[in-house]
Amino acid sequence: MMGGLFSGLVDTLFPSYCICCQSRLPAERRFICSTCFDELPRYEENATYYDVETRLEGYVPYSEYHADLVFTHTNAVRDLIHLIKYRQSPELGRSLVEYFLPGHLEQGHYPDVSIVVPVPLAPKRLRHRGYNQSDFLAAPLAKALGAELMTDAVARRDREPSGTQTARSRRQRWEHMEGIFSVKAPGTFTGRRVLLVDDLLTSGATLIRLAQTIMSDGAESVSYYTLAVDEKS
Repeated sequence: MMGGLFSGLVDTLFPSYCICCQSRLPAERRFICSTCFDELPRYEENATYYDVETRLEGYVPYSEYHADLVFTHTNAVRDLIHLIKYRQSPELGRSLVEYFLPGHLEQGHYPDVSIVVPVPLAPKRLRHRGYNQSDFLAAPLAKALGAELMTDAVARRDREPSGTQTARSRRQRWEHMEGIFSVKAPGTFTGRRVLLVDDLLTSGATLIRLAQTIMSDGAESVSYYTLAVDEKS
């Protein structure tokens, strides 16, 4: 009872508002109201429009790619991704994946995956941020698929300058990502079917370079999941 009273008091003193319409949110919701959430652009409804295959095909053979939302620099998905990555709200990412998971399971996505690997952050960025947002996205996927979650199997070199992948040209992304990943214990992925998880697909350079590393370690196959797809790569 005291917990409920305290929660109600906090909600009264420090109310939350929807990032889209600015309406006050009930205590059980955070960041976005149900109406605005339902209006977020869904990737699966327009999958062919974004032509993800041209970003991913021809580099590493992959089994599946799926996403749930469409990111632009003006829509609410951008705000949600920024909350997850930069504003200490990684649990929001977990909640979003958990919301969309039943749809993936119903459609039989990733049936044979045995390992789930979140895309690792560079050590400097991880120290600065304090968490890897992809870990939070990957955890519910691994649990639902009955797969092993490996958050520390792949190392990422600490050589990133200031700025992010989204600020680079397509060619710069590819050059920057070359040789950046390595498997810590060779043979970890031999004969395994691996799902790679990230928050956002832009050019595909990060996922493909990671997939190349894992396939070189003997993985049988790789698949991809990102929470969102950038409308423009």
